Amino acid sequence: MAETQINRIDNGRRRQIGSIGTMVRVVLGLGLLAYGLSGGTIVVSTVSCNPDSSRSA
Repeated sequence: MAETQINRIDNGRRRQIGSIGTMVRVVLGLGLLAYGLSGGTIVVSTVSCNPDSSRSA
């Protein structure tokens, strides 16, 4: 089968995602897995370490 110009262009455009891309995919994948395993309900709350922080000096 003859190779066309389109096939050659597609082969030349392939790129590696690199280590940063791999880390982003791993972190995003783990986050989505945790979200799915929790039933889609993740609550993030902030807790103040200093209960007196709302008072003025």
